[in-house]
Amino acid sequence: MEGTGSQKKHRYYTPVPITNEHNTSQTCIYCYKKLSHPYKVVGKNGEKKIQTVNGTFQCENTNCVSFKSKKASRSRDQLSLMATGLAGCSRLLFGATILIFDHNVSQSNTGLYNRNAVSLFTVTDSRA
Repeated sequence: MEGTGSQKKHRYYTPVPITNEHNTSQTCIYCYKKLSHPYKVVGKNGEKKIQTVNGTFQCENTNCVSFKSKKASRSRDQLSLMATGLAGCSRLLFGATILIFDHNVSQSNTGLYNRNAVSLFTVTDSRA
């Protein structure tokens, strides 16, 4: 069992990137459209009500890959984890966050992301 001493030692040798979580739990990671809570019908004493299902998000974009494969509903935690990882990876690869996850979207941020993404794919294509 490792104690606090080894945890302090490891943090000096392991880089820890800081990732912005803006919109990560509200955005579909396949089509980047806004997600919504699914609805369910609840009945009590013969009276029916429509309620939202909290803890789950659903993509309603009919052109989305997840919608077409009938996997449009995801748990909030699972979705947020994948989206945060995607935002962090884009930050490491391109030096800028995917624009849908960036809370400070500006013309300069958009230009930086586009230039870095294009240069990455240009380098990759020239190696083939």
